[in-house]
Amino acid sequence: MKAILRKIKKVLKALTITNLKAVLRYIKHNGFKGLYTTCINKIRFGAIILDEYETWRANNEPTSKELEKQKSYISCQNISFELVYKEENSLFEDSIQALTYTNFKKTKVENNDFLNIIQNSTSDYIVFIGKNIGLAPFSLYELVRSIEYRDSIMLYSDNDTIIDGKRTKPNFKPDFAKDTLRSENYIGNFLVVKTKFLKIHSDILKNLNKNFVYDIAFRVSEKTRRIEHIPKILFNNLLEEMEYDTEDEKKIIAEHLQRCNTPFDKIEDGRYKGQYKIQYTIIGNPKISIVIPNKDHIADLEKAVQSIIENSTYKNYEIVIVENNSTEKETFSYYEKIQKEYPEKIKVAKFEIDYFNYSATVNFGVENANRRICNIIK
Repeated sequence: MKAILRKIKKVLKALTITNLKAVLRYIKHNGFKGLYTTCINKIRFGAIILDEYETWRANNEPTSKELEKQKSYISCQNISFELVYKEENSLFEDSIQALTYTNFKKTKVENNDFLNIIQNSTSDYIVFIGKNIGLAPFSLYELVRSIEYRDSIMLYSDNDTIIDGKRTKPNFKPDFAKDTLRSENYIGNFLVVKTKFLKIHSDILKNLNKNFVYDIAFRVSEKTRRIEHIPKILFNNLLEEMEYDTEDEKKIIAEHLQRCNTPFDKIEDGRYKGQYKIQYTIIGNPKISIVIPNKDHIADLEKAVQSIIENSTYKNYEIVIVENNSTEKETFSYYEKIQKEYPEKIKVAKFEIDYFNYSATVNFGVENANRRICNIIK
């Protein structure tokens, strides 16, 4: 009885304005389901887990009961995988012991001979495993469920990072975006490709660079659009082991651009390590039309116009200002002034419409542009 009274007293003591506000903020960001999960964690683990990613995992990843149920799943297509890797690590070895879908085998690549392995493979899909990752227990199960419905050629997934033994820093990725992939290897060290496709296009596996997963992702994407992003955390990076060979990755990007007949001048390092900026070759001297809608926002408009005129290193452009029901005299005085100052650069197109429609305003600006390339500034 005394123990119960102590707990009740402890709960009442915790009901402060500060704590109630904290709970309301938590509900706002994570919902009642998130609050429920936090309470369950308190019961299961003896601690309240307010970490946002921990809560997300508890709400979105399978429970131990669900993982057990996955083990009895029988694929209607009996899909098989071959896990292909170059370097062993304990995280990978331990993780495959916990996989709920077990129709797979693992093969270590010797002397970069991927071609021989794939040509002799009897598996349906090859899972390329890069450096220092571990697989989620449900990774192959999720791949199977996706492949059964979509029959994709190439698949990749989201991931997180293990720091001091704790899963953190989730990397939720976009669907396949070639320009984004050219700027950084967002796919990571886990890539799945249909074996039959690789056997038909065996040139994909010849003369691969050090970061073979990144290289293969580009080469496959050049030959198919059947690429699927699985929005689930299917693998974990080891932060203390993460490394970037920027020269190798820039070489991979350069070779990809050459295969795509996309001329470029150079590939530079981006703001952060592992990010890249491509300086594409400008072919000819195409005119760029910069469309700026405006209604009595002279301060903002002047700032935009002056920044373009003063800072642009490319000179073959025009600025099309779409006048949209302005009423201030100063606005029209500014239009007159800048058109006199820059008659070759600036044009004002009057859009007469008695209601607001941003899309129609922009489209009118594009119609009045002497354009080959248009850039819209809000």
